Amino acid sequence: MRKAQLEFIAIAGVIFIAAVVIALTYQSVTVPYQTPVPTAIAEEQKLLKDSIEFLAKDGGTRVIKIAERHGGYMTPQVLGEGFTIKPFALFMKNGVAYWRKCGETHYPSIEEEQEKLAAGLHEYIIRNLKERGTVSGKRVELALKAMTVRSRILDQRVDFEIDLPTRIENYSLREKYTVSIPTDFGRIYRFAMAFSDETAENRAFEVFTISSIWLSKTLPKIGALTECGDAIVLTPEQISDSVEALVRYTVASTVLWEPMVPTTGLKFYSIESVGGKQYKDLDITFWLSDGFHVDANRPIIVLNPTTNIKSPVMDIPYCLKPYVNKYSVAYPVITSVKDELLGSRFNFASLVYVDKMSPGSCEMLGSERGCEDAECTIMVKVEDTGGNPIQGVTVSFGGCSYGKTGPDGIVTGQAECGKHLFSIVKDSDYTMVYKNVSETDVNGTYVLHKIPELNATFYQLTGGTCSIQEIDRESVITILKSEEHNSSFFNRDREFDMASCLRAGGYSDACDKRNEALKTQGGLASVSEDDLRTCAEGTGKCMKDSLLKKVSVSYIPGGYEYAFSTVVTNPLMTEQHSSGNYMFVMMPIISSEFTKEMPEVDTEARVYVPDTDIIYQQAISMYGSRYDHHHGKCLGTKILGICTGKTCNSECAKGLATADVIQWLQDAGGRFASDLAACNKEMVEFVA
Repeated sequence: MRKAQLEFIAIAGVIFIAAVVIALTYQSVTVPYQTPVPTAIAEEQKLLKDSIEFLAKDGGTRVIKIAERHGGYMTPQVLGEGFTIKPFALFMKNGVAYWRKCGETHYPSIEEEQEKLAAGLHEYIIRNLKERGTVSGKRVELALKAMTVRSRILDQRVDFEIDLPTRIENYSLREKYTVSIPTDFGRIYRFAMAFSDETAENRAFEVFTISSIWLSKTLPKIGALTECGDAIVLTPEQISDSVEALVRYTVASTVLWEPMVPTTGLKFYSIESVGGKQYKDLDITFWLSDGFHVDANRPIIVLNPTTNIKSPVMDIPYCLKPYVNKYSVAYPVITSVKDELLGSRFNFASLVYVDKMSPGSCEMLGSERGCEDAECTIMVKVEDTGGNPIQGVTVSFGGCSYGKTGPDGIVTGQAECGKHLFSIVKDSDYTMVYKNVSETDVNGTYVLHKIPELNATFYQLTGGTCSIQEIDRESVITILKSEEHNSSFFNRDREFDMASCLRAGGYSDACDKRNEALKTQGGLASVSEDDLRTCAEGTGKCMKDSLLKKVSVSYIPGGYEYAFSTVVTNPLMTEQHSSGNYMFVMMPIISSEFTKEMPEVDTEARVYVPDTDIIYQQAISMYGSRYDHHHGKCLGTKILGICTGKTCNSECAKGLATADVIQWLQDAGGRFASDLAACNKEMVEFVA
């Protein structure tokens, strides 16, 4: 039995005899009644009229309250026998009609609503009166089939006029029945129409929701990953929780009739007027529908692979992954207005729809075919590297979510045939599957690897003495390569902004020229020596300020073999000497690759790097001897476009000495491998 039907069955228990009981309470009142009928009959007519009007007032009050609960609708008879709750939002277990859906309005006009109220009272009277009966022993006839009811909605009352032909002992009652019910129904109704028109045009709740999403710190919108191998992974459950919280915040933070001003505190939204008018005398509140919940059907996965930029000196891991995520959400907002005169509340619903961060059209809602009707079947099993099933993994394919794997690690379901996006996501502690495949390639068993927390401490090793101590000058880039993953991590705070540091020190222009030149093969020749020195000096200072002796990394999957290597520079030496003859100190020391499997549990790692302070001091000493060796010995070879004939002048000797030292520095990584072996050390040691 539908809700609206139950309400009318509850009020239909008043039978005709009740009108007689009510009439008896009026027998002591005698009012002169100008009628040709006998006095006794006239008195009975008056009592009967008062009784029916009393019943009509009770019925009219009930009808208005029911209409207010349902957004202007009250009975299955008015709504039609095919009425279901589907086109309505549920609020406090009542169906509330949508007055606005996206950019369109769907409310009844005042004239239509007057007809609905009249039809509701008509049905009430039919259910509560009989066509024939007796009052004080006198025969009464009510022509219920000929009865008509009209209503008129005013600001602070609703008037009903009932034309019900009535006879007592063959004498007709000539007057119509009229009742007037004090209610704010009319004022509220006109506000609700104006509010629906206004929000259909300006899409206020959609705009507020989009603003809340943009301000969210938990949902990635637009940006770029700059850490090599970094990733953003949000499961459907995490997305659902975040969007749902933002919707609840938006509705709870929307106020009326206040100016919306910038604030440094909590953000609130305001609808300042409706149709140029403020309804400050109305008690208006906003609510979400019963059981409101957001269900995302696919994860967000942004991966930042390593791109190697070739330079004349070394391969630089350059990582930049722009991303844009656009969110969609639909939800009902219930506007509830207090009817002070009637003691009830008028409710009407608005369907809010944000489609990819813009106010959406409701025509697009529900246009996709349901997943349960799809023609293909998939079955996916998810295991860890030990062959154990993983429970709680979200699987989606082609926009259909199949929930989470059970204890057996398996999910099954219907899927649209064809090639679609396929994803398997557990959480940020595991790797994921994220690829475009056909439904025939989806079925099977998938292995997810644990992503451990890697806490690395950097130590410098002095060759020959095997002296080990934590670094205090070196800047280290550790590169990990495997067939499945390319990643890099730095021994600096990941929140450090190198670009801002360079801008603040006045080095950004020189470094921009250098960085642009690095993107082209052999492009450094186009950069002046002054710009190279300036950028080297600034980079050294900024890197020195950002150094950490330890780093924590949580985006490198375990269970794979990685070829580890390190790129080490000494910012202090670079800062001290880059403005002189020793620009080669900005050259990094690149170690040989060392292969090791990453554990799948949280891991402490010791990473050994060479003592660059000693190496650079040796390089400076070597520069002097190589300069002396080359000076005056050009042998007719053109070096750097300077040397001609058989004499190598000072500029020529500087160039040759620098080239010799750079070559020697590039060999330092290989020599470091020998130092590790001599000291019985591996470049990376995992500590249990």
